Amino acid sequence: MFQTSYKCKVCKEYIVGVYHELASCSCNNCWVDVGTTHTRIGGDLNFLKENWIDNSLSKDAPSSEIREKLLWGSYGIDDEGNSLLDIWYEKQPKPVKEYYNNPNRNFMSPRLDEVLTKKQYKEYEEWMDQRPKKEYVLIKDMDSSHILSILETQLQITDNIKQAFKDELKSRGIDASHI
Repeated sequence: MFQTSYKCKVCKEYIVGVYHELASCSCNNCWVDVGTTHTRIGGDLNFLKENWIDNSLSKDAPSSEIREKLLWGSYGIDDEGNSLLDIWYEKQPKPVKEYYNNPNRNFMSPRLDEVLTKKQYKEYEEWMDQRPKKEYVLIKDMDSSHILSILETQLQITDNIKQAFKDELKSRGIDASHI
């Protein structure tokens, strides 16, 4: 599966299965978990059957289906166009930054919660609670400039996704064949 996702008819939110993270909508009646070899869905399965619309994509989906269903995750930007995730990361507490940047740290090193004082760990938890939430947007709802930026900077995306983005831009009268 290329994208495991659903849309809840009740709260209108998209639920996107992300590798080893439980995902649910605001209704919180069901959840999806995607692993390397499995996809698990749990919770109130009657609610799921009645209220979740399957929005998943296979890896061989045609461009037209990708344009219709692909959800692109973004943490958002501020008024100046700066990434909210980058801004949040820059506020990382100094002891945490020192811990992760220590060149001698390895799998045998003490865990973060064993190194920080209680006060430092509380500061770390408060910082983590402020992490921006990833929002998912359908291609048809994205700004053309955002799509162009993705095509120019996200070199890891597959050819069929690139083509879906280019087809969307073409439908808007924008030529992206040079990318």
